[in-house]
Amino acid sequence: MIRMHSSWHRFDGRKFRHPVLRVAFALVGVAVLGTLLALGLLAGLAMILFGMLGRALARRPATATPGTGAGAGEVIDGEFRVIERGKASLAR
Repeated sequence: MIRMHSSWHRFDGRKFRHPVLRVAFALVGVAVLGTLLALGLLAGLAMILFGMLGRALARRPATATPGTGAGAGEVIDGEFRVIERGKASLAR
């Protein structure tokens, strides 16, 4: 019979028995989670600030007052129909 030996039997998911090792690894886990949370918050804050800075520095066209500017004197004309509630094309 052929037996396959591997070193993976050492990592079978058991918890450490020594209480100091348990506390140490718990503290390491909390520190890693805290670091990841802080980095995520900083990255999100950086994206928000970058977006606000981009909007602040973007060139905006001058707002036109009525009667001045490129569209002065242009009128859009249209025809409108009143559709009664009972004659609507989309039935509910």
